[in-house]
Amino acid sequence: SDDAVAIVDLGHERTSLAIGRPGGPVDFARTFLGGGLALSKAVAAEFKIPLSEAQSWKESHGAVGTEVVGPDAERAAGVFMRALQPVIRELRASIKSYSAKMRRPVTKLLLCGGTSKLLGLAGQLERDLGLPT
Repeated sequence: SDDAVAIVDLGHERTSLAIGRPGGPVDFARTFLGGGLALSKAVAAEFKIPLSEAQSWKESHGAVGTEVVGPDAERAAGVFMRALQPVIRELRASIKSYSAKMRRPVTKLLLCGGTSKLLGLAGQLERDLGLPT
């Protein structure tokens, strides 16, 4: 297939993106700021709790999209989505740039990294970026 796959590593402080054809070389790669720490800091600020407590809460109860249950989780999900907007903008622009330059569509997004464990994130990115995730 001439279609490309994007691998997104959502780390603690940074997000890395690599795009290429399955089984082929990486055609495009970049790293930019944004990841789990930004989400934890946003939750800490919103709920006025210590960063360590926010980190723990995010890991055990955090969710976005259809996985959100309860009023505190809904409030936190809004905070998560605001904190993720810079990452989503960078991903969208990078994927669009790659597709235009290489004349090859990106047809799938694969997630990895600690932040990828956030419940509902894959579905949310699928909706926001318009790619199976």
